[in-house]
Amino acid sequence: ADFFLSPASLSNGFFKAVSTINSDYEHRLVLSALLKKDNLSATVLEQMLDSLGSISSDYEKATFLLEASRVYTGDTNLRNAFLRATETIKSEYERGRVLSALLRNKQIG
Repeated sequence: ADFFLSPASLSNGFFKAVSTINSDYEHRLVLSALLKKDNLSATVLEQMLDSLGSISSDYEKATFLLEASRVYTGDTNLRNAFLRATETIKSEYERGRVLSALLRNKQIG
């Protein structure tokens, strides 16, 4: 992943490959592992949030978004990507968990 995340041209291919993972759980695990990398750019974080569109499980989406909210920097573009990803959660309970965490962390409001 370190090799593929540096240039944007390679990171696009990396996330395209990640989007082909059929298991929502395994897809989320890949994204969660990336969150542990140091110095993630806002572009990579945005690509990670966009990658959630391939996940159908509201629980897995919410779990990742809660993890990502700890890394989230408050960048306006990233905030919009984060909120777009949150809007894809159909479960009111799971969406509420994510929005509550964002409010608690003063990342939205």
